[in-house]
Amino acid sequence: MEWFRENRIGVFIHYINIMFMLFIARSCYNIEGFSFLYVTLLYAFLMLVYWFFTGVLHRRIYRFLIVLAAAGLAVLIWFSFQNRIIEYFYSHVVYNIENINNQLFHGSVTYFYEFKPIITLVLPVVVFLLLFFYNNRMTEGVLLLVFMEVVFFWYLDYVDDIKRLIFPFIIISVITYLMNNYKKTVHEFQKKGIYSSLNGKRLIINIVVFSMVVGIIGLTLPQEIQGKDTMSIVERFQNKYAQAQDGVGSGLENIYGLQSSGYADTESRLGGPLTLDKSVAFLVESDKPYYLKGNVKDEYTGSSWKSTVNNYQKLENGEADSLNSIMNRYSSFINEPKQIKIYPEKLRTASFLVPMYTEKISNFNGDIYMNSENSTYMSSSRISKEYTIDFYELDENRISEDYYGMYYLGN
Repeated sequence: MEWFRENRIGVFIHYINIMFMLFIARSCYNIEGFSFLYVTLLYAFLMLVYWFFTGVLHRRIYRFLIVLAAAGLAVLIWFSFQNRIIEYFYSHVVYNIENINNQLFHGSVTYFYEFKPIITLVLPVVVFLLLFFYNNRMTEGVLLLVFMEVVFFWYLDYVDDIKRLIFPFIIISVITYLMNNYKKTVHEFQKKGIYSSLNGKRLIINIVVFSMVVGIIGLTLPQEIQGKDTMSIVERFQNKYAQAQDGVGSGLENIYGLQSSGYADTESRLGGPLTLDKSVAFLVESDKPYYLKGNVKDEYTGSSWKSTVNNYQKLENGEADSLNSIMNRYSSFINEPKQIKIYPEKLRTASFLVPMYTEKISNFNGDIYMNSENSTYMSSSRISKEYTIDFYELDENRISEDYYGMYYLGN
């Protein structure tokens, strides 16, 4: 009990912050079936190990012998089950990381069972490192770790998720900072022979109340500012260093595809699981329904489709010259130019969603590229703002009647 009284602040503070970090990950990565009970039990087991190592083994020689024995046992297990360990690591860790990455890239949900092996391996290392720094008077380690995670997800464009967690983030951070400094101050006083008679319960209540007040004040501050833009760190890196034709950059990596509709990433074979999502993909302002296209694939490999031509050329003022032949051929069937507006919501793709016979894309702040082979349009990065499309609408019925009438007359 003496050990717990001395370390209860550190145990509680680290538990709260670790659970909050996992809660942030669950919210941003949309993890279904997350088990906080499993993490709590794992943390409790780690605390038992830590208590045995620091509270029971008082002499350093005992600790050294325990570490030496554990290292020897680990080496023995490695050489005895090396192939199984490697197989387990690749099948439960590497494979899950790749699968999670694909799911996140396509905006689909992830599952706790995919994260469970990773958490089981990473959490002990993180906890023991944090407690080591904490007991060596470097008490702000966990606070820095949570802050780094918040910044990480913010720059990965999980802005809305982070905004929703600003209030608990401020409260937990202030409580952590004040409790850590209280612990540090008491220790410094004890080293000098000064013992405090502060009421611990009253102190904790004051800290919690103060933290809530600070959190409420923080919520009133402007939260619309998003930095330079909403592009993720990975996208910026790709746009800066990608070597693609005509400056189209990493747009080809974010071109609209089947996976954008909720299917799994199936580059090698059609099919795969479908994830239902009720989120709004994009909005259209239009007088009536139209078919829109974002990408065209022209070669069937036997199990999937692929594009053989990605010859995108930069347009001047977003206007396409390839409509001249259409205008000349179907001039008697073309109605007056029409206009629709696209408002991207959850869908983030570099492809513009356009109807047939698009003439111009306007109200867009950025370069526009066109593939004249299939009349598809794209930007150099994911599109997050609305844009306007000018296009022509052909009377398909009149074209069909004219074509077949001439065909039968000629025969």
